Formats: sequence, C-alpha cells, structure tokens
Amino acid sequence: MNSESIGEGKIKKENSGRMDYDNDLVELEDYINDIWRFLPVPVAYVSPLGVILDTDCRLEELLQCVKDEMVGNLLSGFFPEKNDFAQIQKHTLENGLVQNTECMMRTRKGVEIPVIISTLLRKDENGETVGYFISMHDISVEKAVSLTLVESEQKFRTLAEQSPNMIFINCKSRVVYANKRCEELMGYTRNEFLSSDFDFLSLIAPESVDLIESAFAKHMKGDEVTPFEYTLIAKDGSRIDAILAPKLIEFEGEKAILGVITDTTEYKRTLQALSESESKYKILVEMSPEAITVADLEGYITDVSKCAIELCGAKSADDIIGKKSLELIVPEDRERAVRNMGKTLEDGFLRDVEYTFFRMDGTRYIGELNAAVIRDVHGKPKAFIATIRDITQRKRSENALRESEAKYRTLVEQSLQGILIVQGFPIRLVFVNPMLADIFGYSSSELIALSDNGLFELIHPEDRMIMRERVKLVMAGKPSGRREIRIIRKDGSVRWLEIMGNAIDWLGKPAVQITVIDTSERKKMQEELQRSERIKLLAQLAMGVSHEVRNPLGAILASTEALYHDLEEHSEYSEYLSHIRIQVNRLSVLMKDLLELGRPIGEITFENESLQMLCSSAVELWKQSTTFKHHTLKFVKPDGLEHIVIRADGARLQQVCLNLLENAAQNSPEGSEIMLKIFKPEGDSVRIHVI
Repeated sequence: MNSESIGEGKIKKENSGRMDYDNDLVELEDYINDIWRFLPVPVAYVSPLGVILDTDCRLEELLQCVKDEMVGNLLSGFFPEKNDFAQIQKHTLENGLVQNTECMMRTRKGVEIPVIISTLLRKDENGETVGYFISMHDISVEKAVSLTLVESEQKFRTLAEQSPNMIFINCKSRVVYANKRCEELMGYTRNEFLSSDFDFLSLIAPESVDLIESAFAKHMKGDEVTPFEYTLIAKDGSRIDAILAPKLIEFEGEKAILGVITDTTEYKRTLQALSESESKYKILVEMSPEAITVADLEGYITDVSKCAIELCGAKSADDIIGKKSLELIVPEDRERAVRNMGKTLEDGFLRDVEYTFFRMDGTRYIGELNAAVIRDVHGKPKAFIATIRDITQRKRSENALRESEAKYRTLVEQSLQGILIVQGFPIRLVFVNPMLADIFGYSSSELIALSDNGLFELIHPEDRMIMRERVKLVMAGKPSGRREIRIIRKDGSVRWLEIMGNAIDWLGKPAVQITVIDTSERKKMQEELQRSERIKLLAQLAMGVSHEVRNPLGAILASTEALYHDLEEHSEYSEYLSHIRIQVNRLSVLMKDLLELGRPIGEITFENESLQMLCSSAVELWKQSTTFKHHTLKFVKPDGLEHIVIRADGARLQQVCLNLLENAAQNSPEGSEIMLKIFKPEGDSVRIHVI
C-alpha cells in the first residue's frame, strides 16, 4: 500500500470520527433539552444576553409568575441585587458553568427568597454560545432550619448541663456530647462516652437496637422521629426504661442526632401526679361550697361548678356556659368589673371584690368575688378562674350591726355614766365617752394619749393595785362585780367612783369596758345622814339626861331657897347659899338646853320682823339673867337700824341671840365686856356678831 492510499485512509478515518463526535454532541443536547424540564428544581433557559427563552412549571411556582410573563424578559429583573446576576452570567459565559452560588431572588409579589444557583452553557455545532440553562433551588426552609439549629445549640450549651434529663449528641454513630446527668444515670464518665472506640449501641438493650437503628435511618433521610420508649443498659448492667426524644441537628457541619432521655419512672410518676391533680381539681370544684367559674380572656364563661349553677338559679351548666360574665353583673357594676379584669391581668389575682349579680330569674344577690389568672406552659395568660360567695345575708347582718353600733355609740355618747374601754398589757385606753372625760376633768384626747402608768396615776394611790387586779380578772373572763375607788381629777380634787367591768371585743380584739358612776355626792349625803343620825341619838340621850337631872336640881334649888330665907339673918352663910343658887341655876339652864336639843324642830313661820326690836328684846331678857350681873354689855348698832326689816321666825331668832349672849358670858372672865354688834346691811344680808 502506497503512502497516498494510507493518507486517504487516515483522512477518511478522521472525518468519520469527527462525524461520530458531532452526532453524539447533537444527541446529548437533544437529551438535555428533553430532560431539563423534568429536573426537581426550577430551571430556565436564558440567552447570552440574559433574556428568558423558556421555563418549567416549578419556576412559575417559585417566582409566582406565569411562563408567558417571564419569556422574553430579562432574568435580572428577578434579582434584587443586579450585580449578583451580572456576576453569575459573566462567570457562566467565561467558564461554561456556575455551581452552587447562593444569592437572593425576588418574586413577582416582591417577596425575597434565598436560592442556590447553578448554570450550564450551551453552544451550537460551530462552537458558538447560544444560551445557558440556570437552575434555582429554594433554600428558605434550610435557612430557617439552620437558624433554628444555631439558636438551639446556643440554648443547649447554656441549659444542657443543668437539665434534669440525660442529653447527648450522636454524630456518625459516635457520642460527641453527653451531659452530667448521663454520667450520673449511666455510670460512665464523660471521657468514656467521648472515646473514639466507645460503642454507642452497647448502651441499648438488645430488644431496642432495631428501634434505635430504624429511628437513625429515618433521621438520615431527614425525617422527624417522634419520642419513643426504649430500654438502656447502664454500666453496672442495670436496665433503665426511658423515653427518647431525638432531633436531627447539625454538629460541626455534619448531621447529628440530639437526644433527650427522660427516665420513664419519673415520667410515669409525673403523669400519675398530673392525673391525680386533675382529679383533685375536679373533686374540689364539684365539692366547693363556693361557686367557681372559668372564663376566657374575652370574659366568656367556659366552665362552671355545680354550686355556680345553683347560685345562678340555672337548670344546667349549658344555661351559663357561653355567656359573657358581665351579663351576670348588674349594669351599675359592669364598668368597675371591666377595670378589675384589667387589674387581674396585670397583678395575676383579684381579692374580695363585691358586685351585685343577676340570677337567671332576674333576682339579685350580693357576691364576693376572688379571681386569678390561669397561665399556659409559657406563662402567658390563658383564662380567668373566679370564686363567688353569696354574701347577701352577711351584708344584711353587717348593716344591722352597723345600725346597732350607731345606736350603741349614741347611747354611750349621751350616757350619764362614764364609759371607758381598755386593751392589752400594758393597759392602753382606746375609748372614753364625754361623761367620763367630764368626771376626770380632762379632754378625751388627753385621756387617750395617756400611757399605762399615766392612766393609773389618775387612780388614788391606795386604790391603784386593786384597780390593776380587777382589770386582769375581767381580761381573764372572770366576774369582778361592783367596786368603789377614788380618783384624782386634773384639778387635784378627789372623787369617789363606783366601777363595774365587762369583757368585750373591740375591733376584733379582747378588751374591757368599764362603767363609771360618780358617787361623791352620794357619799357626802350618806356622811351627812350618818352625822344627822348621831346628832339625833345624842339629842335623845340629852333629853333623857335632862329629865333625870332636872328633878333633883329642882329639889336642891327649893332647899337652897328655904335655907336662904331661914338663914337670911346669918350673913356668914349668905355667900355659900348664893353660890349654890347660881350653880343650880346654871345646871337648870344647861338641862333646859339639853331638853331643847332633843326636841324635834317644830314648824318655822317666817314673818316681817324689826331687827332692832328682836335684838333689843333679847338684850333685855339677858339683862334679867344671873350671868349678866357679872359682865357689862355694849350694844353697837348702825344708823337707821329701826328701818331694817327682815323675814324670820321672831321667837326663834330672839332665842338664838339670847343663847349667843349666854354662851359668850359663860366663856368669858367675870367683869369682862360682852359686845353685840350689828353690821350695816350689804345687799340683802345683815350680820350679827356677839363677841
């Protein structure tokens, strides 16, 4: 074979190879044109100038724009940052493709979404660029999940070590994190857990291995796995029934499983306690003597107790549930009720608020309401729970009590007896009425301000101890009876009081009420009466003595007179007989006075009398007595005495003047001067002195 034939053979072979290549290329392009529409991500075919030539249905969904509105328009219009698209197009035209470039796109409605862009350049048989394919993968979900995982990891790092549950992270079948609780319950150290040769499946009971592997496989597919029960094997071989709540996360760029393990025993115990708590709540609500209602935050009633149904006069709970709670309150109280709902939300509770409520039949009753906020697991207000107590009867009793107290206070304030109330030890004065303040001579405020010692200083020193003991007896609930004591008034005068104490309640605390009667005048009258009785007894004694003595005196006087006449010529006996006569006369006068003292005072008749005539007649009578012979008399009278007229019992006043003269003479030396002096009238009075 010559060289020419060889050369022709080579050319034919090369041409044949080139034709096969071109055919393959055309077939590949046809394949690409057919398959791109079936890709799982939105795809568009774009000209070298960036004009959209074709799209698939998924791009319509992504950009919320139909195909006809996109074809023929620049793709750059869907990029909020024009430079992002320019860089992608430039790189595609220069290098033939772009792989996994992240940027933002904007839908027709203006919503920005994160996407991953990939492109592939397309050329014709001459090698000229005719366009390129561009795929846009929506990564909004991945972005949200990534952000959630980052935040979750931060919280995890903060809280995991303090968690009461076991928490671990498994990455590529290796334990890369285990909290302290894992060490405590499983018996392994943290270093043992994190060791590269530690077999994670050795912690799983054989019957639970398949369950764990199945859950792991689901996670690797991106599926969520709900919490499930399984059994662990601790280092000491003990079995732990537990609940695993797994979560697929990213750990240092790799997929991993975050697991929270709860001891089933504690979990079941909690469920049991919750069940018991709910049961107790229902029993408490049903057996509560007070009406209980639950309402949502808008005030609509969602639940009621049996007592609430009865209080409202309803036939069943259906008559009340669904009603707005304000409908059960009278109109005049509703504005206040709305304010209190807001206050309850702010403070979390409301106590002892009174409203007037409606029953189903329209009648009214007064209720005392206590309310609290029910919160959800996040602490946000969820509903109101309230108890309502019918206090209509109590309010009536309170009103009656107030009226009774008002009457009592009026009675006490106007009482003619002093009333005081004391409390505690040391004694503290808490109330005095006006009469008591008047008795002591202090103002009410002055008495209230007194201390224990200051209060007892008002009691006479000899009676203070008695007073203290009686207050203690009454405080102890023992009867004290009546007692007389002395007090010292503000002006220093002493008064007699009769006191009586009773145990009472004052403002909800034990106290002693002491009633005081001023007996000073009564004591004075009793003393006067006793003195009068003594005088009466003395007078009766004097009358008896006078009668017994006057008869012997008469005999003595008669014998003396007879001797005097018989011995008149014997002068040596005259002096003795005269002396006997004088002394007997004195005794006679004394007996007469005693007799007069014992006689009851007769009726006194007042008449107009001349003072000059009364005094002058008394003087003349006295001059005839034997006592006058041994004294001289000086009668001093003012000018115009004859014109002074007085109202008096003339005979008795004359006797008084005569007695004064006799007494003055008997108590004065012989030969002395007796003066009867009448002073000039001063106003309506006249004074008579015998000196």
